[in-house]
Amino acid sequence: MVIMTNTKVLVIAAETTIEPALERVASGRQWPVMIQPSRAELLREVRRIRPQVLLFQVSASPGLEEGLSLIATARACRPDVPRVVLAFAPGDGLESRVRAAGAGAYLQVGGSAENLEQALDHLRVARPSAARASSDTAAAHERGPPLPGTG
Repeated sequence: MVIMTNTKVLVIAAETTIEPALERVASGRQWPVMIQPSRAELLREVRRIRPQVLLFQVSASPGLEEGLSLIATARACRPDVPRVVLAFAPGDGLESRVRAAGAGAYLQVGGSAENLEQALDHLRVARPSAARASSDTAAAHERGPPLPGTG
C-alpha cells in the first residue's frame, strides 16, 4: 500500500504541538489529527474513523514514553492497520524503541511540507497479515526513501 492523497490516515502527535510540515500535509489531505490524546481517546477515534494507516509524530524529547504507549495501544486495538512513525527530532535508539512498541515503518523527517509529501507518496507500507496480527507480532513494513537532506 502506498500512502496516497485518498488513503484514510489518522495522524497522532504524541507531543503538545504538531510539526508545521505535518500539519500542512494533514490539512491539505484532510487527515484528522489528534494532539496528545489519551489511550481511551485514541481507541475511540481509531474505531470511529477506521483508518488505513496510523501516522505517529514522535520524538526523543518529552513525550516519547507517551508516544510509545500510544503506538502499543494502537497495535493492540487494530493490529491489522500499519503504524508509521515520523521522527522530526530523532535521538539515539528512537527507531528501535518505536519499532519495539509496534511501529512498522519509521521516517526521519526534516525539511518542508513538500519534502514530507514526496516521502509519504513514495512510502510503501505492508498491511500486517492476519497470522501476524493475531499473534500480536510487530508487522514488517518496507522503509520509505529518506527525505532530502536527512541521509
